[in-house]
Parts: sequence; structure tokens; C-alpha cells
Amino acid sequence: TVVAAYDDPAITDLQVRIDRYPELVTALRTNRPVLIGDIAQDPMFADTRELWKREGRTPPIRSVLTIPFGLDRRQSGIFFLRTERGDRTLTAEDSDFAEVVIRAAVAAIRRAHALESTRADNRRLEELATTDALTRLINRRALLERLSVEVDRARRFKSQLSLLMLDLDHFKQVNDVRGHLAGDDILRQMGTLLAGVVRTIDVVARYGGEEFVLILPETSTDGAAVFAERLRERVAEESFELDGAKGFHLTCSIGVATFPSPHVASTEDLFARADEALYRAKSGGRNQVRT
Repeated sequence: TVVAAYDDPAITDLQVRIDRYPELVTALRTNRPVLIGDIAQDPMFADTRELWKREGRTPPIRSVLTIPFGLDRRQSGIFFLRTERGDRTLTAEDSDFAEVVIRAAVAAIRRAHALESTRADNRRLEELATTDALTRLINRRALLERLSVEVDRARRFKSQLSLLMLDLDHFKQVNDVRGHLAGDDILRQMGTLLAGVVRTIDVVARYGGEEFVLILPETSTDGAAVFAERLRERVAEESFELDGAKGFHLTCSIGVATFPSPHVASTEDLFARADEALYRAKSGGRNQVRT
């Protein structure tokens, strides 16, 4: 495959029959540069010249130079240089100079690949460090960092921020009766449900166990309570899939707190008030919202 051509920059991904290019075949087989001063005389091109004769062709080529290179175990290539009849013959000095240039270019490409690979690895490591492996939501660590940022933003712009703490009711029974694998499956589905009902500016996290936290920027207590009630109803109506069949139902309890509000002046206060509201929801009979 010709990926780039000096003759015509528009040429990309041009397929060629390599058996018609003995210099390319030799360079690939030996992994060494091949320099042919005159293809009309060189024995390497004897069969090719016969082929051209049968086809009635006389290619206007005089010299060819091929320099093989490898980028990695999967990618390799050949730098291919040729001159036409009437041009000067390519020499060993041309080959040496071209090889220096090609090696430098390959080294630069390898460094770029290594840098991009390192960046990709760092992104994957960062994602692993901040993502809950089961639900693919952000984890507790990332949640606390994000909440701190959102509280600072709300304070700076004098806006409100609400926090919802959601706990699945009687979830221990799912693990005890159906097993932990079934419980994990429900938690995965719950994560997908929550991620699908929030706004793009909202944040959903798995706080731990069967407990989830939602950050709702620019949302008052009244607005958060209305949303939490709709969410409670949505969870109660959801037909979860268990053991390959839908029809399993759950309820949830939700605690709501808002920053800033009385007794809520920090991230710690916000969590504490939401946790207290969740406790009241659960102790009051579950499947309800408390603020």
C-alpha cells in the first residue's frame, strides 16, 4: 500500500502488486537498502523487463533506491526513491543520506507514538482510579473531588446546589436470597438507570454498596425534592432483569440537602444533612423522599 507519494500528494492508500517491484521484494526479504543504478541493465530486473516487453511498456525509470524501516512489530514500510531517464544515476552517497533522513523520521514517529501511548495509558489509569468498576459511574473518591469543585462554584456564583443520597431498600435480601452476582447485576442496571435520567450538568456516583449520590448544580431544595420524587417513582416502576428475565422490582429511599441553606455551609455539612434526611426516609418506612 502506497501511503504517500512525492509525485502526487493526492495519492493515498494506493494498492500495488509488489511482485512487479523486485527492488521492494528484495528490500523486504533482506531488510537492507537496495540501490539499482540502471534498471535497464541490472540483472535483478531481468524478469521484470521481459514482463514489460510482453506488455509493450517502456517505463521511463533509470535508478531506484529502496530503504526498509520498521515502526513496531505490526507496522513496517519502505522508502522508495527513483529517477527517470535523463536524470542522474542514484549513488551510494544518495542512499547513505536518505537512510539518515529516514532513520530520523522513524525515530520521531516512534517518539510520537510512545508519547501518545503514554497519554492513553495515563487516561486509562485516571479512569480506573475515578470510576466504579461495577457500575461505570464515578466512585466515591472522584465524587468528593467533584462535589468540592461544585460547592466552590455555587459559592462563587451565589447559586444553589443540591445533593441526593439514594439507598436501595432491603437490598441485602437480594444478595442473601439471589446471591452477590445477582446483586451486582441489579447495581449495574441501577447505575445505567440513574445515568439516563439526569441532566448533562448533573453528576451520578456510586457511593458504596447499594448507595448512590447525585449532585444537582443550580438546583434549589424544592426543585431537588420534585426531581427526587420522580426518581423514586421511576425506580419503583422499573422492571429489573434478574437471572435473564425481567420483572424484578425494587424501591429506594432518598435524602436531599441543599447548599447553601441553614446548617449547610460546607461540603461536609451538605453530606451530613443529606445523610440525616436519608436516615429519616428509611426509618420512616422507606420508599420515600426526605429533605
